[in-house]
Amino acid sequence: MSLSMGQLIIWVVFPYSALMVFLMGLIWKYDRGTEDTKKALHPLCSVAVYSSLIIQSILTASLIVSEGFSWLKWYVSFGLFQPETELLVQASYMLQVQVVISFLILFILPFTRFIVFVRVPKREVQQLFHLLVQQSKRQKADHVKVLVKEVFFHS
Repeated sequence: MSLSMGQLIIWVVFPYSALMVFLMGLIWKYDRGTEDTKKALHPLCSVAVYSSLIIQSILTASLIVSEGFSWLKWYVSFGLFQPETELLVQASYMLQVQVVISFLILFILPFTRFIVFVRVPKREVQQLFHLLVQQSKRQKADHVKVLVKEVFFHS
């Protein structure tokens, strides 16, 4: 089966280009250090990542329900650097959209502050956990104060 130029760009060039941008973004952030990890290129990149991840989750769940895990064949062939584009050309639109969004996320991710989670996940997850614990303690303390006021002053 012969691919048109558009199909070749979408199913071969774009995924590998997005992967290379992602990997170069990891190297770039690693070389620059952690001082600029709080900055993002633009807040819209964060919105794009959030919305893409939500859409990606929905599509992946529906693909698993409708097609099982047979749709993973293309990802395996892509990882082996022998992408079977015929699988995507003949696949459902849901899988095609899912593949495009997957690589769009990889393409956008280096330009956001979320690349840190990929680069140093342990430290970032620990900081997030500590932040959540502190916030939870504050909320519990506030909740207890409200309960005490209700019980003792409004009875």
